[in-house]
Amino acid sequence: MPANRSASVARVGRLVVSLAVMVLLVVGCGSSNQPGSPLVSVSPSPSATAGPSPSPSPSPPSPSASPSASSATPSATVAGCTASDVAVAHSRWEGAAGSRGTTVTIQNVTAAPCVIPGRALVALVDADHHQLVASPPDTSVAPLVLAAGESAASDVLASNWCGAAPAFPVALVVALLGSTVEATGPPIASADDLPPCNGSGPATIRTSAMWTRP
Repeated sequence: MPANRSASVARVGRLVVSLAVMVLLVVGCGSSNQPGSPLVSVSPSPSATAGPSPSPSPSPPSPSASPSASSATPSATVAGCTASDVAVAHSRWEGAAGSRGTTVTIQNVTAAPCVIPGRALVALVDADHHQLVASPPDTSVAPLVLAAGESAASDVLASNWCGAAPAFPVALVVALLGSTVEATGPPIASADDLPPCNGSGPATIRTSAMWTRP
């Protein structure tokens, strides 16, 4: 074989080897994020369909105050309350430090327990059933089991109505698990009953941190 041809073959061989090494390095660097790497898991929010939690270790009983309605633990066999399962009513809207407030009460009128959200979720709707303002959802509170005939109550505070007057009367709607129910009670019947405008920003409506026994 001529010397110049042998030198060419040697150069080509060295080039092939160098390219192979580079490919291996690239593949090795790109393999740090493997498909099997663990992903961050999010714990599901408490729900009535969740399985029972492990029983805590027994401890000596201690005196305590009357429990709030939210102390009941949802059972996997308890269904969510529907509009026909509950009676929902609210008191007259009253002035409250530049806002308007009322108390809403929900009662299970059936012979079996049912579940509602652990915190009251409410909205104001106008005469045309358009939602005007709603309380933000809160999944940090475990759903509440209402025993047969049991009631629970929550304060409601509406603030900072700066928009045009809605179509009256304005009603209070309470969210259940998967549906809503309109509360009976004195509606917001005129602009004088709306919460006053306290400055820029949207209107808000808030509820107690959790349902309590009336």
